[in-house]
Amino acid sequence: MILRLSVHDPDAGTRRDVEISAAPETEVGSVLDALPLVDGRRCFVGDQPLDRAGSVAESPLVHGATIGIGAPGPWPRAVQRGVAGALRVWDGHDAGLIVWLAPGRHLLGRDPARS
Repeated sequence: MILRLSVHDPDAGTRRDVEISAAPETEVGSVLDALPLVDGRRCFVGDQPLDRAGSVAESPLVHGATIGIGAPGPWPRAVQRGVAGALRVWDGHDAGLIVWLAPGRHLLGRDPARS
């Protein structure tokens, strides 16, 4: 999967936007080691620490997330007005994708023509 993220070092006042390509089973530590500014320091998405041994699919690393270096930061994906919930894809090509759902009914499934 391809994720576009921001890496923010509040101590240095530095922010970098990056694009990564990683399989869902890739260890978070491998991703962090390849990013600018991290340099082995503890990282967070919002107030959630990133587990270097965990997989990308099980982590809060999603498209548009901000990785805070050294200390927890504000949650960048707060639920917006008019949103009833979110659907998070855990496996497959779109693993890590979050789709915000408006109130109402939603039909989930595969299109047989696309399989």
